[in-house]
Amino acid sequence: MEAQGEQLLQSLVDHEKAVLAKVERAKKEAADIIEKTQAEAAQILERARAEASDVAERLRAEAEQESAGVREEILERARAEVDRVEARARSNRKSAVKLVMDRVLP
Repeated sequence: MEAQGEQLLQSLVDHEKAVLAKVERAKKEAADIIEKTQAEAAQILERARAEASDVAERLRAEAEQESAGVREEILERARAEVDRVEARARSNRKSAVKLVMDRVLP
């Protein structure tokens, strides 16, 4: 009976060692999975940051180009208005000189 008890006890000890070995393997596997997942997440994050930077640069360049176009359009309208005012001033120069002369030298 005692031999049977010792065999049963040894069997239990062996089973417990096997279970502990499985737990250790599972812990190692879980740690490996976590490490791999963290590395993948870091790569995804880096790619997302690079893509965001590229998009931001592209949008900045587009905005700058659009701004330059609008600025040039405004300048062209201002130049056209200056030309109209100068033309009107030239056409009214003789009348203005005559008016001044009439008022200054009556």
